[in-house]
Amino acid sequence: MFLNKLKYSLLPIRSYFIAFIYGFSIFYFFTVTQALSAQLPNLEVRGLQNDKFSRIVFDWGQDISYKSKRSDGLIDITFEAKATKIDMSKLNTAKLKSVIAVKHIKLPKSNNTYVRIALDKGTKHRGYKLGNRVIFDIYPASVFKKNSNKYVRNHNSSKKALAKIVDLNIKPKNKPVRQTAVVNTVTEIKKEAITNIVSNKNSNIETEEQVASKVSESRKTSDEVQKEHLATGYTTIIISTIEPVSLAVFERFGYLWIVADTDFATIKPEVAGAFASVLGEPKKVAVKGGRAYRFIMPKQAGIANVEFINLSWIISLKPASNMLTENISGQLRRIVRPKQKSEAEIFLPKANKVLELFDDDVGEKLYVVTSSASNSRVSLGVRYPEFAVLKAYQGAVVKTFSEHISLRKEGSNIIITAPNGLIMTRNLVTVPRVENVTGNEKNAEEFSKLFDFYNWRRGGLDYLWQNERKIEEKLLNASKGKESASVYLELALLYFANGYGHEAIGALRAAAMENPELSKNTGFLAIKGGAEALAGFPILAIKDLTTNNLSDHPEAKMWVGYAAAMSEQWKLAAENFPSSNKIVMSYPPNIAIPFILYMAESALRVGDTVKARLLLGTLAGMRKDMLAGQKAAEQYLLGEAYRQEGNYVQSLKLWYPVVNGKDRLFHVKASIATVNLLRELHRISDEEAQDRLETLRYLWRGDGLEIQMLHNIARLYLERQQYVRGLEEMREAVVLSEELLIDSSSLVADMEKIFSGLFVKGKADEMEPFRAVAIYNSFKELKPVGYDSYIAEQNYADYLVEMDLLDDAAKIFEKQLKYDWKDRGKISEIGLKLASIYLLDGKAKDAISVLQRTGGNKLRSDIEEKRELLRARALSRIAMIKEAINSLKGIDTVEAKRLKADIYWQNKEWEKAAEILENLLPTVEDIKLSPDNSNNELVLNTAVAYKLAGNKNKLNELRNKYMEAMKATKYGASFAVITRKDDANIVIPNKQNIMNMAMEVDLFKDFLKDYQSAKIY
Repeated sequence: MFLNKLKYSLLPIRSYFIAFIYGFSIFYFFTVTQALSAQLPNLEVRGLQNDKFSRIVFDWGQDISYKSKRSDGLIDITFEAKATKIDMSKLNTAKLKSVIAVKHIKLPKSNNTYVRIALDKGTKHRGYKLGNRVIFDIYPASVFKKNSNKYVRNHNSSKKALAKIVDLNIKPKNKPVRQTAVVNTVTEIKKEAITNIVSNKNSNIETEEQVASKVSESRKTSDEVQKEHLATGYTTIIISTIEPVSLAVFERFGYLWIVADTDFATIKPEVAGAFASVLGEPKKVAVKGGRAYRFIMPKQAGIANVEFINLSWIISLKPASNMLTENISGQLRRIVRPKQKSEAEIFLPKANKVLELFDDDVGEKLYVVTSSASNSRVSLGVRYPEFAVLKAYQGAVVKTFSEHISLRKEGSNIIITAPNGLIMTRNLVTVPRVENVTGNEKNAEEFSKLFDFYNWRRGGLDYLWQNERKIEEKLLNASKGKESASVYLELALLYFANGYGHEAIGALRAAAMENPELSKNTGFLAIKGGAEALAGFPILAIKDLTTNNLSDHPEAKMWVGYAAAMSEQWKLAAENFPSSNKIVMSYPPNIAIPFILYMAESALRVGDTVKARLLLGTLAGMRKDMLAGQKAAEQYLLGEAYRQEGNYVQSLKLWYPVVNGKDRLFHVKASIATVNLLRELHRISDEEAQDRLETLRYLWRGDGLEIQMLHNIARLYLERQQYVRGLEEMREAVVLSEELLIDSSSLVADMEKIFSGLFVKGKADEMEPFRAVAIYNSFKELKPVGYDSYIAEQNYADYLVEMDLLDDAAKIFEKQLKYDWKDRGKISEIGLKLASIYLLDGKAKDAISVLQRTGGNKLRSDIEEKRELLRARALSRIAMIKEAINSLKGIDTVEAKRLKADIYWQNKEWEKAAEILENLLPTVEDIKLSPDNSNNELVLNTAVAYKLAGNKNKLNELRNKYMEAMKATKYGASFAVITRKDDANIVIPNKQNIMNMAMEVDLFKDFLKDYQSAKIY
């Protein structure tokens, strides 16, 4: 019902519609050519009426900046873009309360788009961006003023707004102003006074005064109630008597029937309100033992309430557009007693009389049952071959199709009988075949329901004890086997419909023990699954509700969604919850309320705050039935809706009382939400947030909420780059999910994403190698598959090399050489990397072997050159000096020269090494500019080579050229000792020191390290 409000049509005024289309066509004609070249955005304007506020959505399809200005009843909006096309076909201002008109102001020479919104007086608004949409929420003010005990609406500001709009040629909605005892048009009738959850000044938390006011409601006089109802737009019919009277109220063929079970002449209906003229004077219809009144039922009205206060019955009508979806009630069941004919039993609390009413217009006889209790009714219409129960707002109405059918009253039960027994289906639940019903509930109105709660609950908790005793008496007389199993099943249905899941499970087990065949019955499994969900066993419930043909039944799917939401499996819940609340609103409040809360939370999980608010709005008519924990849940969910809409202050206002409340579940949920929001707003530090969440984890254990907490804690660790702790927390969440049979795929996907970010995308390069190696080894099960796995392994091997774990790194690349690489060049690159690691590890022969195995034709020139360098290095290390030098012929790079110098150096051919190094020396200016450059060491190495070669002239040249510049480097002192003038021969100790220095020199090692750490992908 509520989602139907999302469907708007074009404006009802035909002339306005034609003018709009004509103006739009002209606008499109002049802008279409510009749109083709500049690709200007389109603007779609939509409207939505919530129970609490009106919403206008400007959808640009791209990010557009805007400004707004409010003055009196007008909002002027400037969008910083010129719209190619403006589509207002989905905006029906007639259905938006507090909104008079929305108009596009055309300024041809402007590059902006201007829109004006006209509002009622006293309204408040909030504008904000949500992605590519700009949204304005309009909140109504208190629109009634008290004047001589009559309530009138003030339209002064609306008139001013209308005058201003007329100046701009904006056609406003037609809103006539009449100041009478009640506003006399349907469009002027306002919805009943419900706490305004979106007020900027007031939250929807009920104060003690509000609760006390509700309690005192029953002590008000009927006159006071009537005035209050009139003030909030009701039309009332009052029947007063000098003594208590029971009543039945129902609607049929365009007439409203009111039947009383007394014929006292003092009964006189009094009508007041907007629909008084349509109702007209009632027609009196004689009824034996009572009196009936028949009114013309307004087509646009609905019965909102029937209540008995101080010897007066008050029947309240209000516009059907403002009616909340009604909870259906009714208690009809088939009863079979041993050796007796089948009968039907209607349970009607405080049933008084069964009256026979003859409808002259259609020539039919009806049985009308009156009741003395307010809202005691059977409003679930059902039809059987021999009789039908009609929908009633008070009491019960039965139409018979056979003259042999009779009714009698036994206490609060109405018994329907026939001489040969009634033709009715058994009271054992069966699952009908469901065809062509999709997840979107395409045919939701046509499918047969699984659960008949109002029949099974037999009057609810007030009569539970009496019903238990009756069933126990039947058990005493029932024989073992199928008969006693049927009685146990009857008891299970009673418990289930009244919300006693554990007791229902016990009764179902007893039934299955008496009749094992029941365990295979689909209907039995449906009841068992529902009872398990109510009892808090969601995994068992999901298992039972997805067996046989239950998995395709819309109502069973809805219960799967309920069980999934209970265990925090929100993806599964979203897949199974229906798109509307039509099914759940046929449930009694004790069952419907938790469903609505979970469905609203599921909507918020995907960011649909509109749907969530609509669902929560349906709780207004059930507030008296809500438990403290359910009110805490509603408050938490409303706070989450505000958070998603950007109203953080209102979110915290709603969450703080829940955090400090007594409901442990929503204390935890609201606490988590509060910590996350405060951290996002930088009101608390990451450390404080982590400390709070660590405390919360011990308050709630063993279900999906604990998994959510672990995920939140892990996220904090990960954002602070404490990857080991973060991944450990997520691993614990995965283990718990698997223990609870909850889908852990999203958690595992998050862990794999983090692992890939570290070892595939290279984020681990930012940390110490030993930390990266520890993470990889601890969580290697997260390694990706395919090509990314090779990258992760290669990066891991690089970290091993940095830790000098060369043998382990070599094993990884040897394994990678065995992969089926289609690109031969990739094999050569891996071979180069592996050869450099072997050379660093002193394994020259292994390096030569790798180079031979990974060679090939048509390799890139740079790869071929590097292969020759590594081969020369390896040859030199196995004393093949001549072959090593020859392999470097034709390569005139710096790396080749350094390698030649290194080969001569290692072979102690100092003069040749020094001559090559001298050609690689930096200039004096370079040394002065970069005293910390590693190339400066070449100057020292050249001096060492000439010293060992005994070339004093070259030493003096080096000293004279570089001494001043080398003083600023870390090699300055050593350079001064090596190049100092000494007429005597080198003494033995000094010569040995220089030789030791020379043995530590590896002129090619830096090249090897640089290459082995280079990425090859």
